[in-house]
Amino acid sequence: MVDQESLHGAEKGLGETSEQAEMSEIVEIGKIYENPLDDPMVEQTEKEITRDTNNDSEVQEAMASVKASGIDGYSSVWNRVFNRINTQRWDGFIRSYPEKARAYRGKVTGIDEAFGREER
Repeated sequence: MVDQESLHGAEKGLGETSEQAEMSEIVEIGKIYENPLDDPMVEQTEKEITRDTNNDSEVQEAMASVKASGIDGYSSVWNRVFNRINTQRWDGFIRSYPEKARAYRGKVTGIDEAFGREER
């Protein structure tokens, strides 16, 4: 049987773990990596671009059309949707993480392109 003090101590420990996890996330957001491809935030952005492209309704319809008719317009649709989402995500990245974006400029094509659009 667990006494109340032990239970309270366990809850307190969980709170500290949660706070530590939150602090780790904050540190991660601010951490600049020598190689941007090692940065979980860059990796996450790239994964989101691919995931959101593949899940886009236009892409899904094009894929269904290819399967149904054998006509291949899928690649052009996928590339068009990918370019749109790629632009949105990297533009968002440089706004959300300006320090990282400046540090990774010249190293990540999507970031370079986003800065180019911003400077126009």
